[in-house]
Amino acid sequence: MTRRRGVHVLRAAGSLLVLLALLVGVPVALAAVAGWPLPTAWPNGDQLRFAARGGLGDGVWIKVFAVVVWLAWAQLAVAVLQELLAAVRHRTGPSRSGWAAVVARRLVGALVVSSGALSYVPQALPFAEAAARPVTVPAATTITASVAALAAPPVLPAPHVVVRGETLSSIADDELGTPAAWPFLWETNRGRSFGTRVFDDPNLILPGWELAVPGPARTEPVVPEPVVPDPAMPEPVAPTLIPPVVIAAPVQTADAKQTIEHAEVVGADVDVDVDAEEPDRSSSTPAWARFTAFTGAALLATGAVAMLRSSRRRVLRPMTRAVTVAGPEGEQADAVTALVAGSDAVGLARLELALRALAGRLRRSGSEARVLAVRRGSDGLQVALDRPAVLDDPWRPDDDGGRTWLLAASVTLRELIDDARAVAPPCPALIGLGRDDSGAEIFVDLEAAGIVDVGATGSGPEAARHIAATLAVTPLADELRVVTVGAVLPELAARHEVRSLPDLPAAVADVESMTAPIVAATAGHRSTFCLRAIAGHEPWEPVVVILRDPPPPGDPGWDALTALAAAHRGVAVVGSGLPTVPGAVVPADDGTLSVAGWTVRPHGLDGAEAKLLVEVIELDEDVAHDVNDVDDVDPTTDVEPWALMVRVLGPVDVVARDGGAAEFDRAKALELVVWLAQHRHTATRTGARSALWESDLSNASFSNVVSDARRALARVALPPEGEEWLGRTYAERLPLHAQVVLDADVVRAHLARARHAPDDEAIDELRRALSLVRGAPYSGRCYLWPDAEALPSTLTLLVTTVAVELGRRLLDRDDVDGVLEATATGLEVLPGHEELVGLRLRAHAARGDRAALRHEYACYEQSLLADPWAGDPSPALAALRRELVEPVQQG
Repeated sequence: MTRRRGVHVLRAAGSLLVLLALLVGVPVALAAVAGWPLPTAWPNGDQLRFAARGGLGDGVWIKVFAVVVWLAWAQLAVAVLQELLAAVRHRTGPSRSGWAAVVARRLVGALVVSSGALSYVPQALPFAEAAARPVTVPAATTITASVAALAAPPVLPAPHVVVRGETLSSIADDELGTPAAWPFLWETNRGRSFGTRVFDDPNLILPGWELAVPGPARTEPVVPEPVVPDPAMPEPVAPTLIPPVVIAAPVQTADAKQTIEHAEVVGADVDVDVDAEEPDRSSSTPAWARFTAFTGAALLATGAVAMLRSSRRRVLRPMTRAVTVAGPEGEQADAVTALVAGSDAVGLARLELALRALAGRLRRSGSEARVLAVRRGSDGLQVALDRPAVLDDPWRPDDDGGRTWLLAASVTLRELIDDARAVAPPCPALIGLGRDDSGAEIFVDLEAAGIVDVGATGSGPEAARHIAATLAVTPLADELRVVTVGAVLPELAARHEVRSLPDLPAAVADVESMTAPIVAATAGHRSTFCLRAIAGHEPWEPVVVILRDPPPPGDPGWDALTALAAAHRGVAVVGSGLPTVPGAVVPADDGTLSVAGWTVRPHGLDGAEAKLLVEVIELDEDVAHDVNDVDDVDPTTDVEPWALMVRVLGPVDVVARDGGAAEFDRAKALELVVWLAQHRHTATRTGARSALWESDLSNASFSNVVSDARRALARVALPPEGEEWLGRTYAERLPLHAQVVLDADVVRAHLARARHAPDDEAIDELRRALSLVRGAPYSGRCYLWPDAEALPSTLTLLVTTVAVELGRRLLDRDDVDGVLEATATGLEVLPGHEELVGLRLRAHAARGDRAALRHEYACYEQSLLADPWAGDPSPALAALRRELVEPVQQG
């Protein structure tokens, strides 16, 4: 260590002497030999004529040469100054070419490498701190094992992969704990070849390079083999205290947190991850990941999430106070997150559009074929028909005689729109049956299959329960009727009509009455699948009967039900262990199902999961609590000054005061900043990892995300001197700087001040608050954690409350245009909000505009119709409409 330090001293001294000789010695020598380069007096005309007749003397040429050297020296001095400034700021020097830039870069680099090596000391416990701490001597076996661990060769650190925008200083900051350690990175990697490039310039690193990281960074504990003591040896008597042993790289022990607390005394600028020192990282796996019944079934998850959000909107529409909405707790919160993780609204919308386009194409070709099953994989869709058909592009045939057709994932939605026009949802009884061995999801049209036996094994009842739950919330049907025989599923307020009947005869009678109009209309010639393509204005709603128990052999009710399903007139029967009937879905003894040649492992839903699903969907009546009313916010709270604003009221981003937006290399880095801004006082590393990732995450990956977030924020706005936007800690805490604010907090502060201000000032405060709203919360993002905490509902209620407050004050001033503008912002966030609609009705009435008043109420009704769980129109709004329309009509 002493020899290496001496080498660095010589290198630093040599580099400094060369720089002084070039920057100071050269100009002094030139001034002494040739004089100052600039003329002290300009020549007159006689002197110029004499020089022209007699020629130039030797002294003139010396002066010319001196001027050239002076210019070269000036160029070198500027280059050295730029490199020194870049080194002091821990930035990459300006990218320049030319001899001066190369010389300056090498001289300054050599100087900084040597001086940086002298100034950087690896982290270690202070000797005084370690000496003051009593250490108990363990048994002889433990001492032997510890010595073996110290003598073992160190584990080589993992390489750092360079990403765009990184420099040696930033990498040293992330990997070694301080930017001043970048010379160690330079010395370790200098001269290495990366492809065709040689790393010979510390200011030039390229994305993709794997740089070796010198110790003691990223050291991992070496677990020694246990030493078996010799029973013949006497047990040593251990003294109470022993002198401490100071090690350059701290030994990771079971008491990792205590080591970190002592290391904090050193004051080094490091970012320590406590989880990295615990070999068992299972705690970072989120609890909701165990709900595979929700995360693995896209159709059930998508429908349930849509129902939950619609239910919350229904509860929020009459509310006019900005309160914190209470989210679910415990298993309910985990279930909500699992459902959000498993939902795929865009993918299912593409699936439905593809089926509509296929139905339209079959209709024009005159084919009576129907969709039987669909396999949805990463390569696109495979659609199995119940009979051969002839199709053309973009559909491609499989090798089975025209029964299976492929739609590549590269086919755009625009290519499908023309065929899908005027076609009703062709497969309203389509359900996600399960997944094949490759992970692709298999969908089956129950209506086309007729009778579906999901197996007689233990998973059969769970599969039937899953099908019942999916049909209750499916977004693929405009109208659907489900009849359950026996307690198949706990009662839930479903999107579609669900009836629970006691026995099979009652179910048969009910099905016959519901299907009689369809049978009469079809006259026994066309299937409902074909009718939806021909007469898309009718839903031709099917009826699905789900049996809890298999019917006894010879049951006349079962025979009647089988005949209805076999007629293909909108009836399907699902159950487990059904009597032997020919069907498109064939169960196997191992619990799998076979459909269209695909082997499927069916989805299942046990009783506890079904009950939890019902509780989650019906989270409505107790959704809001006055836990943090805006009246509790101190009106004197000043959100100024702020440097960075995390915006979630609309498209998610981070902006500086000058309007510049932070650019994140990783999407998770932006999500981490958003999460921290909304969990400022409780943010921890474990909490962030559990909320943002659906699987266990390595410490290195999490550290890279944190580093990217830190760099992105610093690029858009520099933090105060000696501070960082995302602070470094020695424990679990992840602090966000106070000058990084959330737009919702700013809106809340404006609202609080408005409620304690005169009318003019209040209107100004409310307008400033509403100007921060750019759309619905988290627009364009699908984060997992907000729904489980009811954050979208809380933010939505905040916006509507501000809009209501501003609308009321402007209406009192007869500012109709202002009322319409303010309420439009609120209705963009929550369509159909009752108080906002009422303010708009009063504004139109104040103008005497009867047509606008009627149109406004019609738009309100349309917003309710577009929301499947919105409920009936508000009686108070209906009465207000009548009250306002009648005086206008009389006038």
